[in-house]
Formats: sequence, C-alpha cells, structure tokens
Amino acid sequence: MNLTAMELNKIIIDVANAAFGQEPFNRRSLMERVENELRGRELWENGDDLPSGSVGKKSKGMERIDYSFTPLEKLNCLIHVKRNVWKLPYRPNITESVSTEGTSLPTFGLYKSRDSILMEKRKIKDEYTCQVCGFYLKDEKASLIDCHHLNPISLGERETSIDDLISLCPTCHRLAHLNSSEPLSIEKIRKIRAKIQFKKIE
Repeated sequence: MNLTAMELNKIIIDVANAAFGQEPFNRRSLMERVENELRGRELWENGDDLPSGSVGKKSKGMERIDYSFTPLEKLNCLIHVKRNVWKLPYRPNITESVSTEGTSLPTFGLYKSRDSILMEKRKIKDEYTCQVCGFYLKDEKASLIDCHHLNPISLGERETSIDDLISLCPTCHRLAHLNSSEPLSIEKIRKIRAKIQFKKIE
C-alpha cells in the first residue's frame, strides 16, 4: 500500500461520504469498503496480509486503515462507543452561494424560564456595559447588551440572585458559551479577548 497517511485518510473520507453521507455507519463496514476501494485501485498489497480469523490478527493493510481513523476521531465522528457507530460531521458545500430560506417550520420543545426583571436590574447595575470588554451601546429605546448566567440555567430549577448574573456584550456572551459543557469564566473570556486580532475590511 504505497499511500501516504494523508492520501489514505482522504480515501477513507471520500468512501464514507459516498457510501453513507450523513447516515450513521459501523466502523468495520467502512473499513471493508475502504479495503475494497484499495483493491479496486490495485493499491492493496496482499503480501502484507497476516493470518486472521481465530488468530485475531489484522493484515498490515487493515491496520493502516484502522490507524487512519485518528483524524476522524478528532472530528468527533464516533457517536456510540459501545456499538462503534460513526457519523461524518455535516460539511456545507462552500462553492454553493445560494440557499432557500424563510420556510415556515413547526417547532416543539421545552424552554428554561428566565426572570427578565431580574436581568434588567443586573443591566442597570452594570450601567448597560459589558463587564469584560467595556462595550456600551444604548439609546432611549434599547441597549445592545446581554445578561449572562454565571451558573447555567440548564442545570435546573433554582433560586437566582442578581449576583448570579453579569452583563456581557453579544461577542463576549458568545465566547462565554464556546465550551458546550460549561460556560467559560469571566477571567478566561478576558484572556481570550486580549488575544483577539481584528481584520481590516477594505
């Protein structure tokens, strides 16, 4: 198998896209399809094959395919560990510049309650100013400031005080929720903002 790791990984992704698209698949099913693809291209080296079956050994070719799954693992393609089920992440066609939008779709779901009065009190206390970067934009009708819960309301019902909230601009609020498991601390957001570089738009 005279392929570089990058070439082999590209073949794996191409085969996965062609065979499964956005559908879940078993790791072994993909490996077998990749093996067939390599054999079809006469890139499979039978001389590398080792005894399999009851011995439980893989051919060197299959070992290389297995090892080349590492980039897919970094993309969090593994969705069910015990069953070894994988799914490719959605990747939009960046060459397509037109899309249909505005279709009315039904939505169903549960939403966590928030106290808008308490949130407004926090904004007043912070003078409608982001407590990370100092951003301020307000007129007589509205302000461009968010109220962030330091302890996520996704944790469930509880008593919330004004000290559990903080005013953030939309950018800093978005940064706060970069980590899906728990929000970033205010100090961490400040460090990220300090490193941000802005591009000049001509």
